[in-house]
Parts: sequence; structure tokens; C-alpha cells
Amino acid sequence: MHWYLDAHRAQTEVAQDELRKLYPKVPVGYSEGAQDQESTYLHLIDCYLEMIADQQLMGAERANKVVDFWAGDHYTWVYKTVIRDEKTILGIIEKQHLL
Repeated sequence: MHWYLDAHRAQTEVAQDELRKLYPKVPVGYSEGAQDQESTYLHLIDCYLEMIADQQLMGAERANKVVDFWAGDHYTWVYKTVIRDEKTILGIIEKQHLL
């Protein structure tokens, strides 16, 4: 997912800007966030795309168990936010043609 987002850097940066407006303060560092604020915003997109890919590969029930596990392991705020605000984050990703 990181390589995909790197290949679509302009759209990713606009999506991150939209996420900054939605979540002006994000956690940094283990276990809630990533290494810095920029990386935490990037992981909101990355982890959402990961969740969608897992659902397509494994089915919704199994993929949801995986995401629930990660939500208690690492990037905990990121995964919990992706689960809670799935439709909002999807809207941002779709608007930037990142899906």
C-alpha cells in the first residue's frame, strides 16, 4: 500500500490535507500512532486500503477479525479511527481516486 500511495503522491497529499482538517490532532508513536504526524495521516489511508483489500481477499468476517486484532496491537488509534469513521475516510479516498 505504501508503494501504491507513493506512486500517487499528489492525490495522497491532498487526502492527507483533508484528514488533517478532520483530525487536527493525531497521536504520534507506538502504540496509537506512527512515527510522526505525517506518517499517522498516511496510515489512515494505508490502513483503510489494507482493510478493504483484506475484505476482498478473505471476506468481511475474517478481515474484520484481523483489523480488530491490529486495533489492539499497533497503530491502535489509526485502526480504531478507520473502523469508526470508515465512510468518511472512504469519501476522502474516493474523492482523490485512491481506491
